[in-house]
Amino acid sequence: EVANVGEKDGSEVVFVYWSPPRSIVHAPIKQIIAFSKVFVAAGESTSTHFAFNVCKSLELVDYKGYKLLASGVHKIIVGNNDGSFQVPINFQT
Repeated sequence: EVANVGEKDGSEVVFVYWSPPRSIVHAPIKQIIAFSKVFVAAGESTSTHFAFNVCKSLELVDYKGYKLLASGVHKIIVGNNDGSFQVPINFQT
């Protein structure tokens, strides 16, 4: 949910990032996998929803060019540095 606590209408971009397991060498620290720009009237709040394909959004490409989904705890991070929350996802092979 995105709230506008100000006195003027405005827009906010909500970002969704993915952070791979820390044990993966040469993986990005975090990578954007989705975003949505939402308009919020002054003093109001609104919700936004995200849907993504886990196999495509959380895949890595190894040095040989093979796509893989790494085992371990992946993190989905919603928001920006000012206000965000994490959702851990644990894949086991």
